[in-house]
Amino acid sequence: MLKDLDGIACLGDPRHYDCDQYVEAVYSRNEKLLSSVGNILDNGKSCRILQEIIQTGIGENVDVRVGIVTTGSDGRKEKKGDHTSPLEVVVLVKRSLAIERISDELRVQCLSIINDLGIFGGLIEIKDLDLDKVAYCQDYFPPSPWPTIVIDFFPLGNANGELVNLSRELLFKEVVSSGGKLIVESVKKRLKEYRQVTRTGQNSFKGNAVKHFDRESGELFYDQSSAVKQGSVKYGPLRTIQMFLANKILQFMKEHSSDADFIQKIPGQTEAKIAALLDSGALNLNDVEAKELTQLYKYFLWCFYLSEYSYSQNGKEKVVVVPDVQLFRENIDNLLKLIY
Repeated sequence: MLKDLDGIACLGDPRHYDCDQYVEAVYSRNEKLLSSVGNILDNGKSCRILQEIIQTGIGENVDVRVGIVTTGSDGRKEKKGDHTSPLEVVVLVKRSLAIERISDELRVQCLSIINDLGIFGGLIEIKDLDLDKVAYCQDYFPPSPWPTIVIDFFPLGNANGELVNLSRELLFKEVVSSGGKLIVESVKKRLKEYRQVTRTGQNSFKGNAVKHFDRESGELFYDQSSAVKQGSVKYGPLRTIQMFLANKILQFMKEHSSDADFIQKIPGQTEAKIAALLDSGALNLNDVEAKELTQLYKYFLWCFYLSEYSYSQNGKEKVVVVPDVQLFRENIDNLLKLIY
């Protein structure tokens, strides 16, 4: 499967580009990559096999629709990496009749099909659009609220857009329901945690401090080889902005429970998302502040790409220093002032 993606060029050292150029190049590359994956799924047998397995497991007397979508940095079209970088995937299932949840055995079969494709990094989950709460990730026990998974959905292939829209419709209903407060509070809690990482450059794992970046020296620490993962600016500035936007989306839905179309108009790509939220009135920023937030996000994406590039090219080099330390400090301070 992956040989079909060989024509999509990989990107080089971020230091050879300014952040706007590089982020736009990553976005363009992701668009081509996701389009190619969609074509592979549309023209291959994988989706049909997946549909047949689920159909057999559920019963022939029940109509079944199956969709394959991506999410996270893939859904936002901002993942850097070569063409072997695996995509995150969620399988959506909708039935004409739902009596019981999809069995664990059937989920394992679906995982095997997904892994055999050789494109995806792993199955995040199967979302049963009839009986699961879409705002909750079913792979946690108990299921944990992760509404951003649905917010960042991107359909792979032509047939999956309808199920993405349905997922977002169900998310809206869950958020405006009596149980929606738990979903909103989960995002607020994560926003607070990530903002703290932005301020200090570190968090903790099993009681031990984990350093992600150093504001004073401009050092970025990135290590994906151990259980204690250092994430550069991922778990601070980038997650802070992502959770800030998710919080605004959920709050707007909660406060405008009659506007069911709102969530359908929100793009996955972050710059477009900021613009859409500003236009809708969901973002409590003025035009200048929204532009600054967009530029800060691009800058910290560029910093993250710098860490990834150094790690992948230089023998898993775990530390890289940003070229302009003063700018790095100023942008951290500006982000903390903007999102308080």
